[in-house]
Amino acid sequence: MLKVINELHLGIVKCKQRAREVMYWPAMNTAIEEEVRNCSKCATYQNKQSREPLKPTNTPEIPYGEVGCDLFDFEQKKYLMIVDYHSRYFDAIELKSTTTSAVVNAMKVTFSCHGIPMKLRSDNGPPFNSREFHLFCNQYGIQHTTSSPHFQSSNGEAERAIQTVKKLWRKSDDKYLSLLNYRTTPLESVNLSPAQLLMGRRPRNNLPTRTELLKSRNAGPNLSQQMKDIKEKQKFYYDRRHVKELPRLDIGDQVRVAPPETSNTKEWKPATVVEQHKQPRSYVVEFNNNQRLRRNRKHLRRTNPNANRAPEMEPEPDSASDSEIDTHEPPNTVNKHFSKGVVLADSPKPVVTSSGRVVRKPNRLDL
Repeated sequence: MLKVINELHLGIVKCKQRAREVMYWPAMNTAIEEEVRNCSKCATYQNKQSREPLKPTNTPEIPYGEVGCDLFDFEQKKYLMIVDYHSRYFDAIELKSTTTSAVVNAMKVTFSCHGIPMKLRSDNGPPFNSREFHLFCNQYGIQHTTSSPHFQSSNGEAERAIQTVKKLWRKSDDKYLSLLNYRTTPLESVNLSPAQLLMGRRPRNNLPTRTELLKSRNAGPNLSQQMKDIKEKQKFYYDRRHVKELPRLDIGDQVRVAPPETSNTKEWKPATVVEQHKQPRSYVVEFNNNQRLRRNRKHLRRTNPNANRAPEMEPEPDSASDSEIDTHEPPNTVNKHFSKGVVLADSPKPVVTSSGRVVRKPNRLDL
């Protein structure tokens, strides 16, 4: 009866409501809950998990101490985005290609102007996962940190900077002037522009400005606290929405892995937690085919071990098994897998066509 109740896989609440209409037995609700939790199909097709509370990054003490980077497209051209976590000053560099060499050269040009950062954030996609990029970071003394796959929020500063650049360029005829005006516009609550926070001066833009204002000045002593207050304010308003902290996963826990956003499938794949990554809310899981991937906690849903058991399937017949080979072939025929020009070792050697047919000499009447 439990199988009949759950045959439509409506979930725990709907299955209970469906059963209460026509039947009852002691501990019926508990039995239905256990049936749905152990159902493999219900575990495969699930809704997305709720948002977790915002986990803001710490503002670096020094300008250009920590930067984020990402690639983006605009009007069929490739660009590299580099944003400073301290000042929110960003550079958008046009690329001729997205190879590792092109990205590394663009970074070298930018770092020669602003200095070498101590920490670099990026996603796990190419070219940031290549060996050449890893060697570049080691050579320049940069600590490279990657975000969880398919979880762009871990590299939020770069993602937000890309949105800002695209909005500016769609509304402006001069891309570089729009970048200058944004960099010289004061940030909210800080009253200093990204250029002032990074360079300690106010660059000249197309607005009339007194020379006195363009002189270099040191930032105030309370700047770090002000930036921290902005982060706390952002977290306060973000956490007011429907968010909840997901419980911590342990090694050996059975989970279901959410499908990527770009995937056509909606199936949550079964896996097992094998390692907790050094980055927060990040885990390494192992699938049934022994493949290991890193995923964010948002993409992992703890499930019942019974629901993760693979369904038993009948073995498919082997296409090359002995039962499918025609045993009634004439003894001097050639196997179909022989290619053109391959012949038997017996003499005389017959001619074999590309389809495997043996060309035999016709028998003529000897008069």
